[in-house]
Amino acid sequence: MNMRIFATPPFAVPPRTLARALLLAPALFMAAPVAQAATVTFSNINDSVGVLDGPGFQELFDVTTTVVDGGDPNTLILGLTDFNADGGQILATDTLSFTVSVNDPAYRITSISYSESGVGNGADDGSAFATGAISVNGDSKSLGFHSVPDALSVPWALGPASFPLSGVVQEAVVTITNTLIATGSTDIEKNSASVTVGVAPVPLPPAVWLLGSAILGLATIRRTSKHRA
Repeated sequence: MNMRIFATPPFAVPPRTLARALLLAPALFMAAPVAQAATVTFSNINDSVGVLDGPGFQELFDVTTTVVDGGDPNTLILGLTDFNADGGQILATDTLSFTVSVNDPAYRITSISYSESGVGNGADDGSAFATGAISVNGDSKSLGFHSVPDALSVPWALGPASFPLSGVVQEAVVTITNTLIATGSTDIEKNSASVTVGVAPVPLPPAVWLLGSAILGLATIRRTSKHRA
């Protein structure tokens, strides 16, 4: 009687086990980074405009007091000068630029959002307004225009202006231009300004999912064939 013995190689993995492992691998790959803190770095912070020539002009941003939010490492709190337009100091205008980079190559930047707010005190003999724009990698958006009503003391806000980013973006150059103007006895000041960056894991290449599906298909065919035999 002839007997055939099929020996399993010492390091061979059964197709069914291999299929399960390959199918689980993408899920594990996606889940692993989530357990870590996905953070970004803000660098090359540059206040490029400076004080304008002439009386009554003042810069608006302060690089020395621009810091990362202590509660959210993906938010940059922009430092502001102690500007309070009152008819004497009538204009504050400035441009701030910086670079945002993800700290982990398994992540990408999905969005960048900017907002600012302040207080305006209107007067019958003057007017005041705030305006500006933000650009991300050369794509620009207006922050809008806010006018302080006559003889009213009201909070104001510009934004949020948000940029959704598609594809695997791991670095972005951000530029913010801002202007506050006041005339007469009207007063306007800005109290806060911040940039928040959204991050997410880099999507797996389609080939990974196709490979897992192919292995599962082969394992299913083999199992079906064995049952029929």
